[in-house]
Amino acid sequence: MRNFLGMRTEGGTPEARAGTKLIMRASAHAPAPDAPPTGVGDIDFGPDNTLDVDAESLRFYDHYLKGLSNGAQDDPTVRLFVMSPPDSGTTGSGFWVSGPTYPLPGTETEHWRLASGGHANTAGGDGVLSTSQEGSAGSDVFLYDPLRPVPTLGGNLCCKGDLLPPGAFDQGAIERRDDVLVYTSAPFDHNMAVIGGTRVRLWARTTARDTDFTAKLVDVHPDGYAQNVLDRIVRAKFRRGSKLSPSLITPGRAYEYSFDLGNTATLFKPGHRIRLEISSSNFPHYARNLNTGRPDGREGSARPAEQTILHSDRYPSQLDLPVVDSVQPPAAAVHPSH
Repeated sequence: MRNFLGMRTEGGTPEARAGTKLIMRASAHAPAPDAPPTGVGDIDFGPDNTLDVDAESLRFYDHYLKGLSNGAQDDPTVRLFVMSPPDSGTTGSGFWVSGPTYPLPGTETEHWRLASGGHANTAGGDGVLSTSQEGSAGSDVFLYDPLRPVPTLGGNLCCKGDLLPPGAFDQGAIERRDDVLVYTSAPFDHNMAVIGGTRVRLWARTTARDTDFTAKLVDVHPDGYAQNVLDRIVRAKFRRGSKLSPSLITPGRAYEYSFDLGNTATLFKPGHRIRLEISSSNFPHYARNLNTGRPDGREGSARPAEQTILHSDRYPSQLDLPVVDSVQPPAAAVHPSH
């Protein structure tokens, strides 16, 4: 996405800026050997989730390198496959959308605030996601132990699909852990297309000099299947970005962690719920933070840390979602015949 946006704005010639195209579908770089060709992890997104990369590339090169008049220059600037997860089971569907820009025209950011009664631990807790701008004046606490990290289950992985398969899987086992905070919306009564870059704004305290915080966007299907959509991590000492010098934090002080959760194109359907998981590890996808403040590569010890997630009007922890109201699925994508 950064390459595409960079070329569209900073390409060396008008032809480079205008000619750069973006095509994306639901896929994985190195899926498990038994993964369906139109699926990602457990979920099969149907026969429309296909793309002949060679044919698209050759058509593009034939026009720009050979000068052939094949209409490639008139193709939409952006083409995206929008996932439509299933209501039950693991067979979903999807559909393609196109537009002149990314994000798509008409994209609006919705802010989903975190709230709870102080017990958001596990999916059985009282964590809530809501578009109400009145945050609950509270907090949630969990213990992050680097020697007992939250295990990776799917996600944006590379490159050993037979050992650690990428993609969408039921996060139910992860959400039963006490060191995972779970915030869930009410069931939807309409279709909501989330297309673009998502962001998490987290206010937190810790007892460590350095630690990590993780966030995972989940689509909870009506049958209870908790499908991961995006996940990301932030290291406290790099909270200002990795291009600046690392800066350790003061234990017990509240800090804001604002970080990209990644890009997606997915449909939250009636009966489905948005969920956000917050924790401090996703291992082995991300290396564990040992919580000592010293370089992990030379560290021989690990320390547990008490993590406090704050959510109130003063500390508005929230999930920012790019919503495109004009994108509505064809009937077959919402109720696939198969």
